Amino acid sequence: MALAANVLRSQKRDQSLSLEVKTAVNIFQGAMVCVDATGYAIPAADVAANIFQGIAQEQKDNTSGASGALKVIVERPDRFIATLASAAITDIGLDVYISDDDTLTKTVGNGVYVGKVVRFVGTNLVEVKPIYSKAIIAAAIADAGAATASDPAACDAMTQGAYASSTSLTDPPTKAEMEAELALIDTATDQTIVDTAALKAAIDLNNVEIDALIVDRAANKTTIDAILAAMRAAGLLIT
Repeated sequence: MALAANVLRSQKRDQSLSLEVKTAVNIFQGAMVCVDATGYAIPAADVAANIFQGIAQEQKDNTSGASGALKVIVERPDRFIATLASAAITDIGLDVYISDDDTLTKTVGNGVYVGKVVRFVGTNLVEVKPIYSKAIIAAAIADAGAATASDPAACDAMTQGAYASSTSLTDPPTKAEMEAELALIDTATDQTIVDTAALKAAIDLNNVEIDALIVDRAANKTTIDAILAAMRAAGLLIT
């Protein structure tokens, strides 16, 4: 549930920055803060183009001011504790996203990435290691499946449907198609093994026949040599 009052959030500090607050918003102390598409600070929300920035160190109520009329100090902790619905110890290492300014979610939603769970604290509470780099955040969103067919650089994160709807990419094979292809390869491999065995048997038979011919030739040569020797002895053959 979104904050309705200031809270003290447990965190380990890393660095802070000053952000201009957007008009018509009230950022509570302890709130998770994003900048939106306009670049102004707002209470964190699951809205496309929002980028998580850190934790508000003070309340800034700009509900009646113009954008930039107030600035909020945002701490960028190395780790902080936050609410995560249905948190469990098995969530360690899980990517988490913004639900609202007090709540994280395991669901990608609009892809407002925060970081990874590093510790299970207790009921609906986890410790998170945030990632503030916009490039890393974009990569994490792509890895979560938020890439589209219009972004060739993120093809490895695209769903099959995105590939199928693309005019410049080839639809990847389905699991059934890959299994069928593997079955054909297995069949061809088995047949190759059979053919190879048959070829080896034929070669072995030829080798036996050749050996027999060699033996016969040697025997014939011995017989001929004996006949020639007898003819020489009888004076019938002069060499």
